[in-house]
Amino acid sequence: LDYHYGTSDKKQQIALFEEMLQLAIDQNLPLIFHVREAFDDFFAILGNFSAANLRGVVHSFTDNKKNLRRSLEHGFYIGVNGLATYSTLPLPPLEHILLETDAPFLSPVPYRGETNEPSRIKEIATWLATKLQLDLPVVIDQTTKNTEDLFGI
Repeated sequence: LDYHYGTSDKKQQIALFEEMLQLAIDQNLPLIFHVREAFDDFFAILGNFSAANLRGVVHSFTDNKKNLRRSLEHGFYIGVNGLATYSTLPLPPLEHILLETDAPFLSPVPYRGETNEPSRIKEIATWLATKLQLDLPVVIDQTTKNTEDLFGI
């Protein structure tokens, strides 16, 4: 759900989102949630599927502590990308983080404003290790495990 630009019909987005949720339930698939300026509707819709065993990641999380907490209460992972390296976004525990680049967008420091690329995942991991005061291999191992657990690989 993305209400940022206001150019897509909200009712249509909601209907398609509900269809995708049901498909993921039916096929036992993980979800990658893109939620921008739509968390109230996101959680309201998830409430209609509360009996389901939904699993997924909130991609490129850029919201507040309340919506971070609510996402974690649903058992979702949180996608951390280059945006986190130059913002004051809240961070979840490492056990709930997936690393992502969102390439070609959201380059990490020191590449802000440049076209992003997948190889910059290391800068994001390094930043996260520093922020959490952990050794880089710990961050790499845990976020890799998180990814493997979510996607069953």
